[in-house]
Amino acid sequence: MKSFAYLGLVGIGLVAACSGAAPTELFDTSTSPSATTSPSTTATLSPTTTAPTTSPTDEPPVDVDAAVPPSDECTAEKPGCGAGEVCQLPGCTGKGKCVAASAFGTDPVCGCDKLTYASIALARNNVAYRGSGECTKDAATPCTGSCSGGAKCNLRMLSLACLDNSGTCWRMPSACPPAAKGFRLCGTATCASACEAVSQNKKYFQDGLCP
Repeated sequence: MKSFAYLGLVGIGLVAACSGAAPTELFDTSTSPSATTSPSTTATLSPTTTAPTTSPTDEPPVDVDAAVPPSDECTAEKPGCGAGEVCQLPGCTGKGKCVAASAFGTDPVCGCDKLTYASIALARNNVAYRGSGECTKDAATPCTGSCSGGAKCNLRMLSLACLDNSGTCWRMPSACPPAAKGFRLCGTATCASACEAVSQNKKYFQDGLCP
């Protein structure tokens, strides 16, 4: 009797199992869909900003050829030299050189202004000089008795005949230094130094009878 009761209970249990809730599985084989990762928003990097190229300046490039010449160079147009110097320009063209005025000694010098300077002491800083010695005929300013600009006409004659009337213009000092009076003024018995004769615009010649 008891066995029948037990079997009945088992049957009831089986019926209930078939008609009841879904059975529980020991292993969950269902695979949950992987979370769809939203595409990451890729930050669009702006291209690297290149620093603007510095625009060239408006200043023109330095012209080396137009640079200021060395201080020891000079020209007929720009003969200025340092203190105690003069521009020596043998051909009166191109570039010359600044030299110590004392290099000319006490001799007359020929200026590129076509005037002979009685001595370097009369040199002007705005004049270039060919070199020592009076200006030759082709490089001198001719005269027949007077010159412009305060210059004097040097009328040195070759003989006492004093027939030549041509000379060249010279720059003379305001006062002649002491010197031997080895010259005679034409047509007179007066002896004078060359400086005195030229400063007076007188014709003169060398005379051994003058002291």
